[in-house]
Amino acid sequence: MKISINDIINDISTKEDLDDEELVKDLYNKLGEKFAYDRNFLYLNNLNEINRRYNDSLFIFEIEDGNYEEKIKGTCKQIEEILVEAIEKLAFKSGRRYIKAKMIGYNESTENHTATLLKIKDKNYYLDLYKDLYRIQKGMRTKYFAPEQEIIDKLEFYNLKKEIKDIKLEAFSKEKLERIDRKIGYLKYGIYTDDVILKLKEEINNDKLWENINVKSEKDKKDIITKFKIDFILKNFKNELLNNEQMEMIELSHFYKKICSNVLTEEELKTNNLVSINLLEKNDKNETKEGMMFELRMKNNNFHYIYDSKLKSCRDIKKEEIRRLEEDGKIKYLTAVEKPEFDEETR
Repeated sequence: MKISINDIINDISTKEDLDDEELVKDLYNKLGEKFAYDRNFLYLNNLNEINRRYNDSLFIFEIEDGNYEEKIKGTCKQIEEILVEAIEKLAFKSGRRYIKAKMIGYNESTENHTATLLKIKDKNYYLDLYKDLYRIQKGMRTKYFAPEQEIIDKLEFYNLKKEIKDIKLEAFSKEKLERIDRKIGYLKYGIYTDDVILKLKEEINNDKLWENINVKSEKDKKDIITKFKIDFILKNFKNELLNNEQMEMIELSHFYKKICSNVLTEEELKTNNLVSINLLEKNDKNETKEGMMFELRMKNNNFHYIYDSKLKSCRDIKKEEIRRLEEDGKIKYLTAVEKPEFDEETR
């Protein structure tokens, strides 16, 4: 079904039971379902082309006239441009013209991160839709809609920090955001995916679960447990968790890594690393699509997983199969540094 931002705006503008903040949060969530980061922008070799793509603008009329069906791919700048334009249109359609928005952090001569400054009467709010895309698409708590001050303090982008330096920003508590999300119908199943993940962490890190593992050393046991957890996450959290729309690869990668960082113990996170490898894949019809591989880097072994669109999750892939796919031109790494870390003997 073709994506229409105007239809989303028209629908939300009729919800008279929503206050100003709830109205914008509803828009924020619904737009978050429709966007994906255009990662090809990250791998352009020509600096002029990179700058051109960064400075390109995207407008709602282009989406209405385009052939967007699954996701609208764009840079963080383009995503924020649409959010700002959509907020302004929503303010007009709903008769709340005191709701204003502008993009912040943009510098024409420097590739930088952008966000949105929302103003409702005399209050200001910081929004960053790009960083919440994967959270929204998997029914998680949003983190960058009117975030707490500690998140603002951790911003690493000079232009952004400069623009909000002297502005008092409102922050929404976890409880307030949950009340809003329940009211606007975002919690389709009455629970955030984050809460399910916390329950999984509690269950999977219970020592009694692993009592029957019989191995020679405690080190071997720890490796087996860690590998099982990664297997479970990559293979059982499908790319259709809450709805029929699939995430694109960047958002899916963020999602898997978020689960891993929440489920693994501190010791496991210190000694093991899950690295995402960006691919271009060719199918039997010679059509190119985006792909994703993961490399689990453990002390003694590296394990590899490749995203399988039929399974809608990842599967194990051996080094020999990876090499064969490379030789047959079926996969191509978007950057040379992303090639899997095979040992010398295999290479």
